[in-house]
Amino acid sequence: MNEGSVSLEKQALLFSQSLDASLKAYRRLLEIENEQAASIGESNIEAVAAKIDSKNTLLQDLQKIDKDLHEQHLLWQQVREQAPPELRERLQSQVSALQEAMTQLLELQKTNEEELKKHGDEINRKLKEINRGKSAHKGYQQKAATDAYQKSKFYDQKH
Repeated sequence: MNEGSVSLEKQALLFSQSLDASLKAYRRLLEIENEQAASIGESNIEAVAAKIDSKNTLLQDLQKIDKDLHEQHLLWQQVREQAPPELRERLQSQVSALQEAMTQLLELQKTNEEELKKHGDEINRKLKEINRGKSAHKGYQQKAATDAYQKSKFYDQKH
């Protein structure tokens, strides 16, 4: 085997490994996003917060993985045309799987954000109802206290 062929094979392997690492991380992120969706459905805000923390940690790792993937992709582009069609197809299949995982992730994230907003709106509506109820209760207490005071003054005058 000549030196160019070894370099091509090595570059293909490195690019493939970077694609695999990225796909694995995005699939894990998708799992966490699905778990978050379940927590949102259960109105379990503490679990949602924990999932967000997990996602943030994984996103930090993903930055490094994606940087490596980008670098490997640039190097692969330099030798891509020399690769046999089946090798290019295999790598393209990995790229397609990664794109599909990212698309699913983005769709689920959008849905989760909408659901969180709905839950936030519902919580705000309930808080407003509680505050209105407190105001009404406070008004009732004040009226009852005033009435009781008036009645006590009335009874004090008669006795």
